[in-house]
Amino acid sequence: GRMWEERREREITKIMERRTREDHERKSYKPRSVSYDWLDNFSDEKFKVQSVPYSRIQGNRQSSCQICWYGCSPGSRTLSCSVCSAVVHLTCAEKTKCATKRENGEWWCPQCTVSINSAENNEAIKLGMELKRRTDFFSSLTIQSNFMMWTERNRFLKFKAGLIFLQAVIRKIRQQKKFTNDLTSHYRPLKINPIDYSGVPPSEKNGNFTLMASFYNNNQQQLLEESDRHIDREDFYSTQGTGTSTSGKWNKDHFIPSINFQFDLILTMTLKDDAGRHEFKGQAITSVTEDLKKSILQGKKKGREGKVIKICRKLGPLDILPLDKSNKQAVRLDTSSGRVNQSFPGEVTVELITFSNVDTKSGYIEEMLTSVVKGAKKKWWALLHSQSGAGGRFLYLFSKQGDKKEREKIMINHSSQVEYNKKGGYIKLASLDRTYMLTHSSPDERSDWAMKMSGKYQEILDEGVKRFRAAAKEDRRREEGKEGEEKKEEGKEEGKGC
Repeated sequence: GRMWEERREREITKIMERRTREDHERKSYKPRSVSYDWLDNFSDEKFKVQSVPYSRIQGNRQSSCQICWYGCSPGSRTLSCSVCSAVVHLTCAEKTKCATKRENGEWWCPQCTVSINSAENNEAIKLGMELKRRTDFFSSLTIQSNFMMWTERNRFLKFKAGLIFLQAVIRKIRQQKKFTNDLTSHYRPLKINPIDYSGVPPSEKNGNFTLMASFYNNNQQQLLEESDRHIDREDFYSTQGTGTSTSGKWNKDHFIPSINFQFDLILTMTLKDDAGRHEFKGQAITSVTEDLKKSILQGKKKGREGKVIKICRKLGPLDILPLDKSNKQAVRLDTSSGRVNQSFPGEVTVELITFSNVDTKSGYIEEMLTSVVKGAKKKWWALLHSQSGAGGRFLYLFSKQGDKKEREKIMINHSSQVEYNKKGGYIKLASLDRTYMLTHSSPDERSDWAMKMSGKYQEILDEGVKRFRAAAKEDRRREEGKEGEEKKEEGKEEGKGC
């Protein structure tokens, strides 16, 4: 155990360090950039041709004018080149428009001017080509860095969006699982309606096909014996009335006042002869917990009864003996035809009808036998349920949970009065012939019972649905208006372009 704890602590430390490092890298991330500061200091001066001043070492000045080739006598007005030994008359220079001196006071002869300007032009061309090459190079680096930054940003955004979506999916699954678990753990009424059977081999004996539907608690957290897991059993008979038919329908349905969805449905099919003996024909065992969860969320509505889910199961060998209703003893079955090495063709189809907890509720409730709050009380297992075609809702009071026959049946309709005294902590239910004072130890349960008895719970939900639908309709209308305005703007822009 200690080695496992140390290894677990090391793994947790590594995971935390990795997460810290990833968070630091994500928060301190900076995209790569290129600096062009060197271009600001890049000047043409360094590439200009530097002229070398004329020196006597190069030789004496020319004695003739470079333009007219006449001699230049001493003391005449002349211009001497600052670079070479050339000399020109001032009048010749003015005639040829080359007498202008430079900013520094130097004067260049036409030949030197052409040579130096051509050299500077060549250097300027080289400078432009170098600048273009370097600019193109760094521009490509900029494009590459921007593209890499864009790809990294998109990768991060996709990862972030995927992580958020994954978290949303996980939260949805958790909330849905929690919601369905809460629904299945609460008690509510349930109706089982066997539909038909098919593919059952005919029998030579006289009798009628019987379907024993047993309900077994499958909650593994409760340590119960096999016999204590038995909740209820109901028998259904074939409408054909003979065992020679291979298919047929069943004669009735069965209503369970209160049950949670944590149970197994065991369907045992037998042929019951005139003497009351049962010949085994097949058995199907299924856990209906997940099916009932689906029926609440995805089941089809069947009139005003509830949501329906259909279950079709193939018959198999005998695994669990059905128990008797009264003493929970095993029912004697003729299993000579139910050996393990024998096949059991046929299948059975049943419907499970679940009821909404909006106007239905089951649980313990106490009846105050006197007007004193702390006086004598009687504890009931109550069921609030509306029957189709009965003209209202009924409050059934059972002696204990699991009873099939109610002790009292109270009709709640428009003539009934339901008043909730929050301060006194009781519910006053007044019918035509009697007034009941009901209470519960939990204030939330008292409020829930009062809201559902008076029908305010349904009214609040209906009002919420109306408001939601009105808001959704308003949002759709607003979105359609925005789309229409955008289309009009696009049409105006296209008209202007034409």
